[in-house]
Amino acid sequence: MQQAGRELTSVDLRVVTNDKQDFLGSTGQTGDGRVFRYAKIGSVAQPAGIVLCTPYTTNFVGLTVSGSSSTLIAAGVYEIKVTLNGTAVGLNDLQDGEIDILTGTGKGTSYRIRGNTPATSTGVTTITLQQPLTLAVPAGSIVNLGYSLWYNVVTDYAVDQSVSATNKHQVGVTTVAMGANQYGWIQTHGRALVTSDNKYWNGSAIASGAIPQGFSLVLSKTSTTPGYVTGADPTKDADKQIVGYGLESPYTTGAGVLFPADLSIS
Repeated sequence: MQQAGRELTSVDLRVVTNDKQDFLGSTGQTGDGRVFRYAKIGSVAQPAGIVLCTPYTTNFVGLTVSGSSSTLIAAGVYEIKVTLNGTAVGLNDLQDGEIDILTGTGKGTSYRIRGNTPATSTGVTTITLQQPLTLAVPAGSIVNLGYSLWYNVVTDYAVDQSVSATNKHQVGVTTVAMGANQYGWIQTHGRALVTSDNKYWNGSAIASGAIPQGFSLVLSKTSTTPGYVTGADPTKDADKQIVGYGLESPYTTGAGVLFPADLSIS
C-alpha cells in the first residue's frame, strides 16, 4: 500500500475543483486508513463508484534531446529540449509526469517534470525539471516522456490477453461525481463503493447475476458501461490488475448496481 502523503478529511474527499490544487498523484489517507490519489478527470464526466484508468500514449518512447544539452536556467532548475515524434503537447500537459534518460552520461535516471512548452506533433518541447540533474543530458541523448498516471484519467474495459490487446492501468475509483477536466481525490485502498456489471465466474462459466460476496474483482469486459467491475474468471483473468475484493454481494441483480469492496489498486 502507498504511504500517506497527507491526512485527508471527509471534506477534502468531496472537494472537486476546476483548477489544480496539488501534485497529480499526491497520496492522502483518511483516519480510518483509506488511501487516495489526486487526479485530473479526462474529457468525460464520471459518476461515483467508477474505476478510472490512465490513458496510454504511443509516441513518447525513444525521443531525441534536441539542440544544446541540458541547460541550467536558475539555481538548481534545468531545461531539456526534446523533439516529439507524433503526439503534440499543450502548455504544461506533462506537468507532474516523468522524463526517463535512456542513453548518454545521465542514463538510467528519471526526473519529475515541472512544466513544458507547447509543441506540434513533430516540434520541440522544452521540459523544465522539478529537481536538479544528477548528470548533464547531452544533445542526441534518447529519452522517454510520460504524462502523470493521474492526468486525464478515463474509463475503459478489460480485454483478454492478445498481441493486439491493451489493458489500461487502473489508478483509482471515484467516490463523488467529477466533471470533465476537474481535479479531486480518487480512492485506491480501503472500503469503497464500486459498480457491478452483473457478471461473475460460477465455477464453470461466466454467469449473469449479483457478484458473490468475497470474489476478486477486475475491470469489466462485458458491461455496456466502461469502469464497472466483474467477478474474476480464474481461467482468463490471471493477467488482469485486481481492483479489490467484494465485501458484500450487490443488493439486487442488474448492471449498474453499487456495492462495497475492499480496494487494492496499486
